[in-house]
Amino acid sequence: MASGSQYFNYKKYFSFVLMAVADANYCFTYIDIGSYGSSADSAIFGNSSFGQLLRTDGLDLPQNSPLPGTNGPPLPSVFVGDEAFALNTHLLRPYSGHNLNEDKRIFNYRLSRARRVVECAFGILANKWRVLHTPIVLNMQNAISAVEAACALHNFVRQRDGLDYEEPVHETLERAHWTGLDILNYLLILALVSTASTRHSRRKPRDGDNDENKKLPKDCSGIPRNKESGVYVIHPQEFPHPLIVYCDMTTHSGGWIVIQRNSFNSEITWDESWTTYKYGFGNVEKDYWLGIEYIHQITKQRVYQARFVILDNNNEEKYADYNLFSVEDEANGYRLRLGSYTGTAGDAMSSITAGVAHDNMKFTVKDKDQDTNSGGNCATSYGGAWWYAACFASKLNNKNAIHWHGLCNGNCKGSTVLIRPADYCIYLD
Repeated sequence: MASGSQYFNYKKYFSFVLMAVADANYCFTYIDIGSYGSSADSAIFGNSSFGQLLRTDGLDLPQNSPLPGTNGPPLPSVFVGDEAFALNTHLLRPYSGHNLNEDKRIFNYRLSRARRVVECAFGILANKWRVLHTPIVLNMQNAISAVEAACALHNFVRQRDGLDYEEPVHETLERAHWTGLDILNYLLILALVSTASTRHSRRKPRDGDNDENKKLPKDCSGIPRNKESGVYVIHPQEFPHPLIVYCDMTTHSGGWIVIQRNSFNSEITWDESWTTYKYGFGNVEKDYWLGIEYIHQITKQRVYQARFVILDNNNEEKYADYNLFSVEDEANGYRLRLGSYTGTAGDAMSSITAGVAHDNMKFTVKDKDQDTNSGGNCATSYGGAWWYAACFASKLNNKNAIHWHGLCNGNCKGSTVLIRPADYCIYLD
């Protein structure tokens, strides 16, 4: 692609920008293509025709109305963006800063869940049209035309076929960064805030919803094993709505749901409330916690096994397998149940002395103490949240303090927790 230095971005390659608005069905409703890769997000948005119309109230948006199912005050329809975009009557962005109160953290979490939808739209686009996974060897105008055509075809295929669960929702951000397009950095989604959070779990079913959900696998074991690891959509049995999860399709024959991932110098503080740990947080492709409620909903379907993958202080990978893994419901404190251990990391979950064994323990967070420690809340004393006893032989949900007894004393380099249906069970569905 013949381009000047203004297209040379901060990641040290040449790119131009695709900025888009996507709806809740992963279809693009507006695209702006061709801005310099070196330009700031806010400048690209401000100079776009969409940004100018939004700023001057020139968009034909719906009238203000109460949220569905409520008698509250009339609220505007909004676009959801990240920190790069200025706050507007019709554009929401996260609260900035680190010392936020619980209400603001919950708001930011639900806003980030809304942005997952548009990330999926860009990912589906990139996966379907593989030219976006390679440098585009065209002159500038032809390259822009190729991306425009891909967006139009994306909408056509989405409206014709819907979501094909057998393809990853999108590849890793690292892989996306190797392309000639910086397509994942400039994201907005057209939706009401209520749609952006969990309202879809409460709405009345629409015609065809059941048929659509029947196509989705219950967990990652339903994804064909020849598929790549990545983000997929699953729909646990009897759960009201689908979930976006990361499926590991390479570790020990694949089919694993990644329920936790943490790394040294993680961007996540892991210092979150009960509500946030209940419904999950983080970036599903990087460090994240799926959500203890969702883990319960998944593990109640079948008999599951788990693999805890630990990177020790020398960055060497060890693992701990448990042939049974289940999490009880919230009324029972999300109590953990584990089976027998095999592996190379050592058993830091169930075989240690009773005071620190995590098997059969309830889940404890800084604002919900369910541990067995008479001296206070283990989460308050040691951070994060875990199936604390009094207090721990392992703790993986901590920033720069990952601990696994006998392997690393708070200086582990990373952790991943994987679950899938147990190999020794036969499932007739």
